[in-house]
Amino acid sequence: MFGLVRTAVRFFFIGFGVGILLAPRAGAETRTLIREKLNALVNSVLEVADRPPVEGVGGEAEQSQTRGRARGRRADTGAGATPA
Repeated sequence: MFGLVRTAVRFFFIGFGVGILLAPRAGAETRTLIREKLNALVNSVLEVADRPPVEGVGGEAEQSQTRGRARGRRADTGAGATPA
C-alpha cells in the first residue's frame, strides 16, 4: 500500500517538475509567481498560527461527555437497578 502511495507521490513531483520546465512563461516569471504564491501561503499559515485558541471548543466537548456520563448514571438508578 505504501509502495503505491510512494510511487504516486514520486510521479506527481516528476510531472510537476516537467510542467514547470515546459510552462509557456519565462523562467524568471515562473519563479517570481511561485515565490509570491509560496510567500502568501506561508503568511497565511503564520497568521493562523498567531491567532489565539478558540474559546469554548474544548469546553463543549467536555460538557457533552459529562452529560453523557450523567445520563448513564441516571439509567443505572432506574427501576430494578441496585445502587452502587
